[in-house]
Amino acid sequence: MTSTGRPGSVEASGNPRGRSRVRLALQSAVLLLAVTACCMFAGLIADRYPAHVDVTGTREHELSARTLGVLSRLDGDYELIVTMNSAAAEPRAAQRTRDVLDAFERAAPRLKATVIDVAGETGLAELDGALNRLVDRSARELTEAQGSLDGVAGAFPELSASMERLSSSLEGAEKTVTGTGGNSDALRKFLVDAPALFRLQAQDLAGSVERSRAAIRQPIGRTPVPSLDTAVGVMQTPLNRLFGQLSDFQQSAEAAVKAGDEVIPEATKQRLRPAIGEVPRIKDRVAKLLATLERQSKPPIVTVARVLERASAAVVVGPPRSAEPGKKAPRTIAAVDIETLFPPLAPGGRETGTISIDLRARTEDLLGSALASLNDATSPIVVLTHAEAVRFSPGYERFVELAARLQMRGIGLAEWAVAFDDGPPDLSGTNPGGVRPVVYVVLYTPGPSVEAAARLAKMSRAVEGLYASGKPILFSATPSTLPAIGQPDLMVDFFASCGVSIDTGRPLLRQVGTPANPAVAADVLPAGEGGGEGAHAIDSAIRGLRVRLPWALPIRLDGSKANGATLTPLLSVTTDGRTWAESQWTDYAAVPAAKRNMIRPQDLPKADSSRDDSQGPWTVAAAVERAQSGGASQRLVFVGSNTWFRDDVAEAAELVGNRVRLINPGNSELFEAAVYWLAHKDGSIGASPESHEVSIIPNDLSPGLLSAIRWMLIAGLPVLILLTGAAWRIVRG
Repeated sequence: MTSTGRPGSVEASGNPRGRSRVRLALQSAVLLLAVTACCMFAGLIADRYPAHVDVTGTREHELSARTLGVLSRLDGDYELIVTMNSAAAEPRAAQRTRDVLDAFERAAPRLKATVIDVAGETGLAELDGALNRLVDRSARELTEAQGSLDGVAGAFPELSASMERLSSSLEGAEKTVTGTGGNSDALRKFLVDAPALFRLQAQDLAGSVERSRAAIRQPIGRTPVPSLDTAVGVMQTPLNRLFGQLSDFQQSAEAAVKAGDEVIPEATKQRLRPAIGEVPRIKDRVAKLLATLERQSKPPIVTVARVLERASAAVVVGPPRSAEPGKKAPRTIAAVDIETLFPPLAPGGRETGTISIDLRARTEDLLGSALASLNDATSPIVVLTHAEAVRFSPGYERFVELAARLQMRGIGLAEWAVAFDDGPPDLSGTNPGGVRPVVYVVLYTPGPSVEAAARLAKMSRAVEGLYASGKPILFSATPSTLPAIGQPDLMVDFFASCGVSIDTGRPLLRQVGTPANPAVAADVLPAGEGGGEGAHAIDSAIRGLRVRLPWALPIRLDGSKANGATLTPLLSVTTDGRTWAESQWTDYAAVPAAKRNMIRPQDLPKADSSRDDSQGPWTVAAAVERAQSGGASQRLVFVGSNTWFRDDVAEAAELVGNRVRLINPGNSELFEAAVYWLAHKDGSIGASPESHEVSIIPNDLSPGLLSAIRWMLIAGLPVLILLTGAAWRIVRG
């Protein structure tokens, strides 16, 4: 009855509900449209003004300061071409490389990065196109190099004819030897062998002409680049062999002519004299050809083709550059082998789930260094100056990783073995015009023998000469027994003129372990002097990084004796009650490091002598800059340790998670930063990517800060929770 008595009630009550649904639909549509528009505008703004914020503890998506510095100094349009084989490489490694390249492009708008996957459908065609483009850029260099090598090969027929004539002039000379016995038989054999050997050399030279010309035009792999490096080797081999054999013949023949007639008949001497007169002229011609080959500059495109032939590579292409009058044009192409960045697939293919070592920092370092080596035409040259009884070059044993790091950054490396060489190495081939700064890195090891003492004395004179002539020096000090007997240490005493004295008679030791199981360590982990305004340039590279210095020596800086030089401490060891400078260290040093834990506690070194120094703090690395008349200032860096940049210390590493981390990353960073600073290239100083692969708690936390952190963890968090609860209760009323 109610419903029939009020027929309009259904309609009246239905319209508001219908209008509500329509209004809700319209509101939803407007909201959806507004959200969509906001997302579109946000996307457009982000595309135009991209921003990337790295909040990871290891700065996984952030380029290092050194890499950013390299990219900021690019002076033109650069291209970075990376070749890889995705079918054989671990896929996550390939993705990391792409991530690094993306970061490079974001940081340097004038850099274009391209990845060529040779396993892809178009990979080989893309590689061929890139190579053809690079060959076109290098066409002039290739033509000039081919012409020079053709000229050397063209001289081979004349040399071959000269050797034939020399052989003919000695034919039958053995018949002039009439005597019998040992000397006569040896002389007769010499006169038979010499013309035969010269005839073989003539044939070898004739055959080398075609081989060398074929190599000049033989392409490298599938590239259109000629094998000019192979051609040089094909020609150098017979020329070197010929020069050596001519020298041996000349020495023996001249000795025979000078011998008495009772030993060598006059008739034999008459047959030898024309040959002796001809040999110097042939040797001079051979020497000139060898010098031409030595001076022959290999076009960079040849190196690029060789790297691409054997491995994955990163090719850096810089802007075209013109040569200054009388100078060689700067490089515009370079390549580095990056095969190690792409570990092969594990057995079982892509689905094995094996852990992949993260080489992102290594990728950034290699690619950034390739750019730096091309962009900097005046990169430093390091001369490793030492007094060892052996040469380190060419393999640089004990410094293999160091040599690789320097080469990767475009820094040259040479050796001055003072025991063998009277003067520094000739760098005219690697430093034409002397435009590249040369830094002398000094290390030495005293020895008990007379021969070792003589080498050390020669080393002292050499280093003092470098210091007096204003050369930049990275000096690594070694403990000495001389101060203990009241004798001056000739290796360091002359540095007193710039306010630096090194206490080589008392290396720093530190007590480690527990009272129940004590031990003494012969190395220290010094702290940097701090960053901020006015900090030394080197400190920016080593700030917060672990540095390990074996057998560290205190360095005292006296400004009153500096004669105007600026003295800056770089690393120091604080007074902690467990570290001291030990005067009686020789017996402990004689025990191998692996056996020192077997020494009885009562026999361990202790700070118990009046000659020991336990007061501290001790400076263990310092930088000095002093003015020079009429030129740039002389820069010196002193480190109170001798083995701190050796591979077993600086390159010691461990696997943390899936990352390879250097245990002492500050050692390599200190070395490179010191080299750049000594070369007056402060803008190149900065921590490398590999030094920050894993977050490291600085080792220079003060006792007060450590105490504050402990109390914050013990009491701070509980108190914070209580205060938060109380505040919430008050707000809720």
